[in-house]
Amino acid sequence: MVLLGYLLGLVLLTVCMRKGRERTRSLLTVSYNYVFVSLLLFFRQLPAGTGILQTLVSSLYQAVCAITFQGDVSPGDSLQVSCIFLIASLCTVQSVAVLLFQRALDRMVQKRRVRRADTVYVVCGVQADAQALIADIHAHTKKPAVVYLPAAEDGGAVIPGALTADDTVWDALRPAQDCHVVLLPDAWHNNYQRLKELDARGERLLNLHVTAFLDNDLLRLENLHFDHLDAYLVSREQLLVRAFLTENLPIRYLQAHGLGAVRDGIYVPDAPFSLCVIGFGALSREFLLETFENTAFETAAADRHGLDALIAAPDSDRQRAAFLRDYPHMADEPGLTWLSAAPEEDALFDAVAARGTAQHQIVIDTGDTDTNVRTAMRLLRLFRRLGMDERHPQLVVALYDDAEGTVALLAGEKDVFFQRVNRTQFTYSELIERAADRQAEALHQRYRAGNLHTETWQKLGTFTQASNRAVVWDIPNKLALAGGMEALDDAQREAVYWRLAQYEHRRWNMFHFTRGWSPLPAAELSADERARCATKRPAEKRHTCLVDWDALDALPQASPGLLKRYDYENVVQLLAAPK
Repeated sequence: MVLLGYLLGLVLLTVCMRKGRERTRSLLTVSYNYVFVSLLLFFRQLPAGTGILQTLVSSLYQAVCAITFQGDVSPGDSLQVSCIFLIASLCTVQSVAVLLFQRALDRMVQKRRVRRADTVYVVCGVQADAQALIADIHAHTKKPAVVYLPAAEDGGAVIPGALTADDTVWDALRPAQDCHVVLLPDAWHNNYQRLKELDARGERLLNLHVTAFLDNDLLRLENLHFDHLDAYLVSREQLLVRAFLTENLPIRYLQAHGLGAVRDGIYVPDAPFSLCVIGFGALSREFLLETFENTAFETAAADRHGLDALIAAPDSDRQRAAFLRDYPHMADEPGLTWLSAAPEEDALFDAVAARGTAQHQIVIDTGDTDTNVRTAMRLLRLFRRLGMDERHPQLVVALYDDAEGTVALLAGEKDVFFQRVNRTQFTYSELIERAADRQAEALHQRYRAGNLHTETWQKLGTFTQASNRAVVWDIPNKLALAGGMEALDDAQREAVYWRLAQYEHRRWNMFHFTRGWSPLPAAELSADERARCATKRPAEKRHTCLVDWDALDALPQASPGLLKRYDYENVVQLLAAPK
């Protein structure tokens, strides 16, 4: 019975600690064996009449000897006791080996796994970011082969569940292995150089899938090519803003607040979505540009534009000039207003008060966590004084540092959202599985099936890849605009498709404008360009189709109505195809 109780306790301890750290399990196993053997020896010696204290001390000493192969087992000891001593000793040896050699053993296991696995994950970046992603890889994949390439500042950092290596690991990978590489944010902007090196290696490693973090402006304004990589390029700002907008689409906000009506099968907002941006850093710029793209819908406003934005920042004239150099067509957008005001100045709060309940969202991104939080609290007090406590705009507050106290303080406030710039969520689904990216590639493959002269996905260039992704990301907007199509007859559904085609053309225009493109007047086309029905000059970032829907028919095209038909076919392909 003693042996059975000992074994049951050992099994129970093992089961309870199966998800704990290896070192913790080993220490607890040694402690359990030592305590059990000490108590066993104590109760065996107690009837001898020796004092309790002396017996206890003697038992503690003999227990050490028994589980380290130094004690003698007398002929009178039962088989149960002998088995307990033997098992305890073996557990001790195993635990000591784990404590002393676990790192070496783990490295051997990881090396073997990387060498033999069909799929290998390579994570490069600072330890804190890499640790979060590697933990999520293990949560989604059973016994994955993971390689960690530390950033320069982390030296030889070790992450549990990953093989710490250097760049020589690429030579050890087999061409047939499926290799997923994630280049996490890098303060020194080395990821672009790493991408070029990986592109060269992609000629040997045939299945090289790379997700890389780059500068946000670089992603928007440059067309990068990596012909031998399945490359998915993102930025911290892009991930944060896209995740927020997925849950808080402007069109959904307007619908939820009853600020529009369905007309001929399409939802039409009463007025533009109203955005206020306080500060103009990388995150707030991305918020402005992404929101501009997501408000391509027509409204009942006189000029039908979908966005009314106020950008408030110190020295806004300088920042506006820099912004318009990168995005020149944005100077012609009627919904953008600039205000030169610091977060603590009355001019800012007067402007917010003047907009009142007509504004829908305020993004606070001054680059400083403390300033952002104080501005948010002042705005909340302003809303209360204006009687807007129950109906105030969404407040989106950027956090660059840990501010748990402030988060807890504002947690009970309605419509306050925090964007943790210092804690971007690095997840398996976003950076490795990347479902939206796969949808975009499938969309391109369907288009390519009817046009064999079109390049493969890898050779498209990042601009055209981003254009395909934007089509996929916009599907929720189209569904929101044309909800309830099941109740329409064929003629009504056809009319809705053409209305959505007009929306798709506006969205396509806005996508180009937020990548620095401008219209190319048809009058400037050469005779050769007209003969070829050429529509764009990529080097100049100009396109003839960046015009209103009604002006498309006057442009050179292979057949009448062809340019409009492209938008129509895109809509039908997305919404009418079986899911």
